[in-house]
Amino acid sequence: MGSAVLNFDAVMFYGSIAIPVAGLVLALVFRGGRATFAFLTLVWAWLCLHGDSVDPWLTFAVGAHLPETAIIFTGINLLALTLSREFALVSMRSVYALAALTAQSLLGLYLSSQSWAEVSAMERTVAQLLAGTAYPAPNLSSIFWLVAAPVALSRWYVGRDPLHLGLGGAALLAGIGVYQVTAEVASVTWFFAAGLALVAALGLSAYRDAFSDKLTELPGRFLLDQNLSKLGRRYAVALLDVDLLRRFNHRYGHSVGDQVLRLVSSRLRQRFGGNAYHFGGEEFCVIFSGLQSRFALSRCDAFRAEIEGHQFVLRGRDRPIATSRGRRGDELRRRGVHVTISIGVAHRDGHHASPTAVMSTASKALHRAKQLGRNLVVEQKRAR
Repeated sequence: MGSAVLNFDAVMFYGSIAIPVAGLVLALVFRGGRATFAFLTLVWAWLCLHGDSVDPWLTFAVGAHLPETAIIFTGINLLALTLSREFALVSMRSVYALAALTAQSLLGLYLSSQSWAEVSAMERTVAQLLAGTAYPAPNLSSIFWLVAAPVALSRWYVGRDPLHLGLGGAALLAGIGVYQVTAEVASVTWFFAAGLALVAALGLSAYRDAFSDKLTELPGRFLLDQNLSKLGRRYAVALLDVDLLRRFNHRYGHSVGDQVLRLVSSRLRQRFGGNAYHFGGEEFCVIFSGLQSRFALSRCDAFRAEIEGHQFVLRGRDRPIATSRGRRGDELRRRGVHVTISIGVAHRDGHHASPTAVMSTASKALHRAKQLGRNLVVEQKRAR
């Protein structure tokens, strides 16, 4: 029994540093600035709090108030990362973040004990209501741990970036671990969980980047090709193209064209759910598994009419359109825009048995719809 407990404690102890280190390596490979510094913050905090258990040489550093540094600044660092936009690994923001960690370490190494005692006393004045509990009263810095979680959750709700969930979870879990350090309770299990939360978020973020398009938030070509290979003997495919988008870009600016693509893709998600894909550029694809061609044509024509009759309202004046023709941009904001789409439909049959052949036929049908005047649904050779 004692050996099992010892082994579990050892796994938790070394895992609580091994997981953030492994996540740091993955983040460096993916070249994500926020993820890299989130893992680096966890590694830095762990070494400040538990480094002397790994190497006796670090006893001097830990005795020089690095634990206090981690307790005060780790929550601040994670909150700053939740509020930050994504940044490149090689950028000035990375330089600032690295400089902040270096400055915090130097404070822990060289600030006098008297100064740290004054800082600690100031922090302890915040939460005296909990002074009579078994645990010590939280420091002022605990607020940053508590704030980081809901801030990250709200940012995830707006942008659906999995990394925000990981940052919020890591802040909350590591915050519990740091708080337990102040109560002289082992905290490595919480750091283990915080590292897992960030690694899981990084994995979800990588999956999203690999399988979906950031602009349209629809699955991309890779997932489309995979799903096409799994279809049965009866299916139809529709290729959709936004009419005259290049003219939109030239006349009003590429930001307007991007908005049009996002608006059309949002309608595709509402109408076809997970069967809609971003094929590339202004083209989209919809798979109709198990449906005969006439039903696919009917649904596509209904969607074409829906797009034709919908007035898309662009973003407001507080998010200006990137165009040199300000009057036209203002007119678009006031009146909105009307968009049309052309659609080519093909189905699997004896002449088009492979997904590649069906997609090629759908592409030819789409080209035919453009030739016939746009805003049409065409199945192979027949127009609707």
